[in-house]
Amino acid sequence: RGKNTPSFYLLKNCPVIRQVLNIIFGLIFYILGILGFLFSSLVIGLGSDIYYFSKILFWILYIIMPINILILPIFIKFALKKDFYISIFYSLLSVISYFIILSSANTVVTKYKSNFTKEKWSKYEELRYLMIDNFEEKYMPLNKKTEDITKILGETSSYKNNICYPIRDHWIKSSYYCLEYDENNLIKEIYIKVY
Repeated sequence: RGKNTPSFYLLKNCPVIRQVLNIIFGLIFYILGILGFLFSSLVIGLGSDIYYFSKILFWILYIIMPINILILPIFIKFALKKDFYISIFYSLLSVISYFIILSSANTVVTKYKSNFTKEKWSKYEELRYLMIDNFEEKYMPLNKKTEDITKILGETSSYKNNICYPIRDHWIKSSYYCLEYDENNLIKEIYIKVY
């Protein structure tokens, strides 16, 4: 090997250089992991019911908590001077706890919002789709007059014997809760329309 040994072979077998490369690649991997986790958390959060329910709760659950979870291994490793594997173990426990808290919060918000009231219907337009089943159970709109329904759900535009309420705005499409009425102003059909 002697003089013809490639320089990359020497770099690869040099313990100091190998340790420096491991640290560099570890940092790159960790930084990309942080960015990936934060980005995916944010994208999931923007589509969640919590985003439309409370901006403060959204910030806590989808931005502040993930940042703290990602800083935790560094804190445990350097501030508490614990072994690397222990810091990874605690960070994995915190990630599992985070997802349990997140799914619990989503369940509670969904359950709370699925109970129809006039106040919730007017205040949380983006969460109306959760209230439809409960609304229909309470008020049974079929064969009722349109005036009775608009007293409950509020005034909205009417088009070709239909009254439609926006219930969810997706990034590309919007959903509407539509009630079709006959010549006597009685509701005869209910459907969801997506534009």
